[in-house]
Amino acid sequence: MGSPVSSLLTDLYQFTMAYGYWKSGRQREPAEFELFFRDPPFGGGFTLFFGLHECLLFLRHFRFSGEDIEYLESALPSTVEKAFFDYLRTVDASEVTLSSVPEGSVVFAKLNLDQHLCGTFTCTWCIPCTL
Repeated sequence: MGSPVSSLLTDLYQFTMAYGYWKSGRQREPAEFELFFRDPPFGGGFTLFFGLHECLLFLRHFRFSGEDIEYLESALPSTVEKAFFDYLRTVDASEVTLSSVPEGSVVFAKLNLDQHLCGTFTCTWCIPCTL
């Protein structure tokens, strides 16, 4: 079974940032992001952490299909270089290192649930798709 989340589940801002990283040659610079929440849902004092399995599926299957690339070529401005789309065909999440609390753990507000270490370019897509 593939990822339940499409690699295109993002917005134009993420593509703009990714293109900027690629254009400036910074797409492989180290980056990290951390996932946390500010307030527990339903006014409680804690919550349970679930979704790690889906996050791992997304990372394992992350890539842009031929149809994804075709869509992006039609949706992004005509000034985007063809080489960028060629680069997208090679991108996957094999370089991502994920540290996480165990699935089903009791977690509290404002504490890290997981941390992704990867190249700047890949982190651009991991952020919205693993929330």
